Amino acid sequence: MSGKAGQEVLARTDALEYPVGDGVPPDPALKPFSELDPPAIDLNTLNGPKVVAEMQRVGLL
Repeated sequence: MSGKAGQEVLARTDALEYPVGDGVPPDPALKPFSELDPPAIDLNTLNGPKVVAEMQRVGLL
């Protein structure tokens, strides 16, 4: 999955995943990393139950 062939498969599916290796461009539907504005998160404040609850709240689980 991390090799070029695997990354090409992931980049061309409906999963809209960013490739992790060099040489495989992302799907044009994805925003470039430079345009993403992720929230600041202090990883030290996260714990298992809170993370699971938040992932459930936003529909990831």
